Amino acid sequence: MVQALHRLRPVDPARLTELGGLAVRTTPELTSPDGNESWDAIELVRTRVSSGGLPPVDARTVDGKWVSTATAPVPFSTCRVLTRVSSVAEDPYVSCSRTGPRLSHWTDRAVKNAFAEGNRHFTTTVDFPAHATGTFGAPLHDLFLYDLTRATVKGDHNDDRLLGARCALGHQRFDPGLIAEVGLQRHRAGTLDLPHLLETTQALGEQQLVKQLWPLLTAPASGPAAEPKRPPAPAGLFRQLSGWVVEIPERVELPDGIRHFAGSRGSSKAHDAARTLVEAVEQA
Repeated sequence: MVQALHRLRPVDPARLTELGGLAVRTTPELTSPDGNESWDAIELVRTRVSSGGLPPVDARTVDGKWVSTATAPVPFSTCRVLTRVSSVAEDPYVSCSRTGPRLSHWTDRAVKNAFAEGNRHFTTTVDFPAHATGTFGAPLHDLFLYDLTRATVKGDHNDDRLLGARCALGHQRFDPGLIAEVGLQRHRAGTLDLPHLLETTQALGEQQLVKQLWPLLTAPASGPAAEPKRPPAPAGLFRQLSGWVVEIPERVELPDGIRHFAGSRGSSKAHDAARTLVEAVEQA
């Protein structure tokens, strides 16, 4: 029941009148540790719809962890039977997760329970909840970026990560601005694995996802390019983008950061590749 409410798309509150006269209760064994308490399922639906949906994540990093005070209208902690099988004590909409080089758990506990566990196998979502309702916040953008850097690493669940990334990209679930934000944070923390990221994006580009990848690569490329210490392999990133220009039917744009870098003084491989990219975009 809680999982279904997390998946529920926005509903006009006026439709709550359609629930009049219905009486549905949950099975006590599934909703309380002692098996003696059931829920009024109709009232839970009313609570979820009346709230307007899942709240904004508004996550921030504290000591290398994502934290948020946002809570779902009907959180998973409501289902007290979960304490038998998990460590769920509280259930904020976004739980804490490390933003370091190893990010092995979902940063969004609600999404984890509703999608990662329930739909982990034999669905197109696989390892990333592309069908989740609501807007993805910075934590899930960070996780997606991390997944992209691991998808071509041998023995790291490559097929699952690639399938999950392809599904999420196909549904256009990401905000280039947030990708740029978390990419810059990872660069400054030394955890932006650009060489492996480019291997993954090359593989996804070969699966006809160039148009979806373009804004997600140009945005994070713009920030680090302007940093005093640039990430390794920026030339490879610019060359990859240059090769994709002709594959996108409409005119593409470049962030100011890339143009400023291309126009700055310097003769490095990255400078040359950035200038080639700008020229390719202007000639397209």
